[in-house]
Amino acid sequence: EKPKPVIELNPDIHPRLNQIIMQCVEIDPAKRPSNMKLVADQLDLIKAILAAKNMPIDRDEEPSSRK
Repeated sequence: EKPKPVIELNPDIHPRLNQIIMQCVEIDPAKRPSNMKLVADQLDLIKAILAAKNMPIDRDEEPSSRK
């Protein structure tokens, strides 16, 4: 039985993170990532996307001061 998508349990999860988690728990091994390097690369990409969302628009502006 295929697991429930993580995003259904926590809608705050980034869709790309949900996607990689669901790929890792695929029932059919052929549908899973072929190696952990691919998983790590995807996690690095997700981390960069999330970090970019918190970056200030103006170099002098602090991330915490953004609305």
